[in-house]
Amino acid sequence: MTQSQFEQAVADRLDLRRKETQEILDAVSEELYRALRKGESVPVRGIGRFNIVARQARWGRNPATGERIRIKASKKLRVTGNKGLRDRLKVK
Repeated sequence: MTQSQFEQAVADRLDLRRKETQEILDAVSEELYRALRKGESVPVRGIGRFNIVARQARWGRNPATGERIRIKASKKLRVTGNKGLRDRLKVK
């Protein structure tokens, strides 16, 4: 599904014009971004929870050479699907 198809599907479901749906999705996206930048966890009903997770620096191996390398500390986006979504999709 493309973004355009997704927007149209939401617009059809809510009986809105596609332009209105785009504005709503843009607002949701912007608020999600702002909250994550502050370090807040964001629950989205029916989907799951978005949060930023800090990963510590660690040692790893270069798969091509087998050489031991240092992997820097980083931050990653984590999306945890809620139980209802996982059950509907039949995934763990």
